[in-house]
Amino acid sequence: GCAIRRADGSVEALEGVIFDVTDRKQTETSLKNSEERFRQLAENIDEVLWLTDWTARSLLFVNPAYETVFGQSRESLFPTAEAG
Repeated sequence: GCAIRRADGSVEALEGVIFDVTDRKQTETSLKNSEERFRQLAENIDEVLWLTDWTARSLLFVNPAYETVFGQSRESLFPTAEAG
């Protein structure tokens, strides 16, 4: 916004724009709740679940069941940055 001033420099009026962000906030809350339900499911099922990015050909996520089923840490599946 900006102030509209009189000749003596005093503020006559303020000008601005107001946006209603109610829908955006509701969408963000809904998405957060959905992500939390997915996380709870993924971390508590006995079956191995993984997410991949096929375009980048990379593994994004493996749930804890991987360690029980295969006896290896999930971290062993993700490449580590080489010290340079």
